[in-house]
Amino acid sequence: MKLFASEINAADTLIDHLCVRIDQYAAVGDPLRDRYVGFCAVTAAAHIETLVKEKVLDFCYAQNKYLYAVINEELRRFNGRIAYQELRALLGRFDELADKRLVGIVERLKRYRARAAVPNSDVVVAYKSLLTIRHSFSHNINATFPQVTSADLRAYIAASKRIASAFLRCIPK
Repeated sequence: MKLFASEINAADTLIDHLCVRIDQYAAVGDPLRDRYVGFCAVTAAAHIETLVKEKVLDFCYAQNKYLYAVINEELRRFNGRIAYQELRALLGRFDELADKRLVGIVERLKRYRARAAVPNSDVVVAYKSLLTIRHSFSHNINATFPQVTSADLRAYIAASKRIASAFLRCIPK
C-alpha cells in the first residue's frame, strides 16, 4: 500500500484535532480527557509505524522479491513494537553501518536540542514516552494520564517523527 501526502496530512490533522480536544478537558482525571490522550498516542504511533513499514518494504522490494517477502512477514508482527532499539536492529540487518549512522544522527540531534534548551531534549526518551502511552492505552482502556498534557504529546510526537526521519535517512540506497 502506498501512503500519499494527503494521507500523511490527514493523520497530522487528526492528531492536531485530538490534541485540541485534550485541552478542552482541562480537568485532570476526566475519563474523556484520558481517552483523547490515548487515542492521540495510538494514532501517532500507528502513523509513524506505517511510514517506517512502507519505506522498509519499498527498500526490500527494490533489492529482491525474496527479501521483500521475508521482511513483509516479519513486519506483520512489528505492530506496536517500533521502539528505538527495534528500529536499530532492523537497520542492522540491512547494513552494519546503517545502525551506526542512526545512532550518530540521534546523538547529534540530542546535543543540538540540549544546546537550544528545548524541553524534552532527549528524543529517544520522548519517543519512548509516546510508545508507553500508546501501549498503556491499547492494553488498558481505563488507563489514566493525569500528568500528560497536549503540549507533552505534541513534543513526544515531534520527537518520534525525528526518530523516524533519522531511521529513514539511514536505510541503504
